[in-house]
Amino acid sequence: MDFENIRRTGHQLFARGFDESEVTVSPVLLAELIASRRQNAVPVTEISVVRGQPNRFRDPVAARRFERDVAAWSEDSRVKGDYLPLHYGPQGARPKEAGVDLRLGLNLVEAARRHRHESVVLFTGDTDLKPAIDDAVAAGTRVEVAFWSRRSYGFENPLAEYAVRQKRLWHHRLTEEDFWRCVPECRSAA
Repeated sequence: MDFENIRRTGHQLFARGFDESEVTVSPVLLAELIASRRQNAVPVTEISVVRGQPNRFRDPVAARRFERDVAAWSEDSRVKGDYLPLHYGPQGARPKEAGVDLRLGLNLVEAARRHRHESVVLFTGDTDLKPAIDDAVAAGTRVEVAFWSRRSYGFENPLAEYAVRQKRLWHHRLTEEDFWRCVPECRSAA
């Protein structure tokens, strides 16, 4: 899963009244939720998280949040993290992730080719992952996609639309209620 894509898209769709830094999504809660919705429930065996890593000197607040998140996730041995350094432009510019989509695509294809899992679920909205979906499907492992949605039909996510309409992949349409179930601080309220 592309952590920042998941967090930011969820925030834009469902949590606009909150500061972006206040709302984070738990990859573990998210993976468990998706697994619970499958027709043939199987346990989650691996959760691949790809995320940009803030520089502690350039952005100490974001670095502390990152370290807090990674510490919480590392309590679960199923979480495998790929944390790539953020790239910083001029002072005051928002840092950019570089290599996250490439790493996510490589992880997807590698997981599909290993055939160690009954299925692999991709959760991102980045359309540049279409070739990775194609290669993962060609490997013969069941590939599924997950995405946040305010609607019960149609697609707000172009990658999900491609995966479902053109590749005929199973999909997990997750709602605002699902989003808040995956936010640790709000789990008890959901």
